[in-house]
Amino acid sequence: MTLFASRLATREVGGSSGSNNFSGQSSWTFFSVNIGTANATRYVVVTIGAIGSTSGANSISSVTIGGSGATIHTQTAGLSGTTNSISAIAGLAVASGTTATIVVNTPSQVTSVIIGAYGLYNLESNTPTATGSASANGGSVSCTANVAAGSVQISASMILDSTTLSFSNITKDGQVTPVSSTGGFASDQSATAATPRTFTCSGGSAIRTICAAVWK
Repeated sequence: MTLFASRLATREVGGSSGSNNFSGQSSWTFFSVNIGTANATRYVVVTIGAIGSTSGANSISSVTIGGSGATIHTQTAGLSGTTNSISAIAGLAVASGTTATIVVNTPSQVTSVIIGAYGLYNLESNTPTATGSASANGGSVSCTANVAAGSVQISASMILDSTTLSFSNITKDGQVTPVSSTGGFASDQSATAATPRTFTCSGGSAIRTICAAVWK
């Protein structure tokens, strides 16, 4: 677990997990996920990646953290044939505890889901100041978002490929590869503003998505 500090908001990298089911399912549960240090100001952010088994599985319908419903701040899907790559970022204020059960639900069956968790602290607002998302079918995918000085940025990316992912303009914190798909998650803290900043994820060559959210 890595702790990053700044003058204002802070971010703490928590746990990650992933699972695969070639038969598909619409509800995925991850137990005892590290959500960071307990604090009255903590806002837990979860990055989500999924691969849909049909063209109908093109979104995340809901996320719960410790049994309570989280807000889905941004998400996107990219379609290739009948397969979707889905990326999303959700969050919930959780003051107590260091682990939580995280549940990800989709409107129809998907075959892989990965998550990454963060604790954000001392935010001016739990609502992101900016979000961005994009999809592509190839070697990289990029999205943009306006970044304020002193802000925290979180990004999620998912690809239908077993590969090593790399991120640009944001620091990769990890990736999970649950058979034939890979989800990555990244974060950063900016001392200076960028309007906008371009976030890119590269590696592999298949249908892929990326999304990003910025908090101050």
